[in-house]
Amino acid sequence: GGAFVVVAAADAAGDADAAALYVAHVDAGQNRADHVAAFAVSQPVLSLAALDAPLAADDPHDAEAGAEASGFEMQVFCVQTRAIQQYYLRPSALYPGDVAPPPPPP
Repeated sequence: GGAFVVVAAADAAGDADAAALYVAHVDAGQNRADHVAAFAVSQPVLSLAALDAPLAADDPHDAEAGAEASGFEMQVFCVQTRAIQQYYLRPSALYPGDVAPPPPPP
């Protein structure tokens, strides 16, 4: 088990090319981050909120939902300098191909 932590970072000079979201998985058993994934964003993030959302394997609008072993995705709402964006992050996308994501929560 464990949890995900989402952090926004930007260049101190406000360079939009350096803006990113970092998602870390914290292993509850070892009490440490076991993997960090970086995602470039188009503008610096001023504030964010992240929610877990269940995935329906039979959703006709999401052909890949049934392939997500965790059964959920994270929806990250970001207030950015020129927009409010919603990002959808699936746990399987947060790990390199040779590392298995954590099992779904009970």
